[in-house]
Amino acid sequence: MDPELVAKISKGGTTSNEGNIYSSHEGLLLGYEESATKLTNNNRYYNLSTHLLWLGERTRQLDGGHVEYFSGISNPIASKVGPSTNGATLKALVERLNPRNEEGKLVIICRMGRNVVEKVLPELIETKKKNGLNFIWSVDPMHGNTYSTASGIKTRKTQDIL
Repeated sequence: MDPELVAKISKGGTTSNEGNIYSSHEGLLLGYEESATKLTNNNRYYNLSTHLLWLGERTRQLDGGHVEYFSGISNPIASKVGPSTNGATLKALVERLNPRNEEGKLVIICRMGRNVVEKVLPELIETKKKNGLNFIWSVDPMHGNTYSTASGIKTRKTQDIL
């Protein structure tokens, strides 16, 4: 990458013809994320290592440290939800991560395979509507749609993803 562009990005901006660059990563290592979190001039905490931080399916326990940390930062955040998520769990998670029910604060990323999405997603959609929960839906069709070939290679079928 161009060293001048790297310098501009690290200072928080790019020129108009280069466009804006945004970053996102999974907040897996709490010690790392905490070290990148600062109290800003507006008296709010932000993780300064990314624009959008997200929780994985296995780190989104309501009483866990990851959800506690995410509920305390002002960045836009996301959480993956999978086949084990029901309406009550989704409602509790959204209320914990976005207690002021702000628009644009939270993204919910569905990570369900084609074999379960029709069974699980309708209840989640209904929960969102019924409770007036503000979050953006996103889809991660790569998860839950994998299989291994005869030689052990992990792969996906395009039709399953679609």
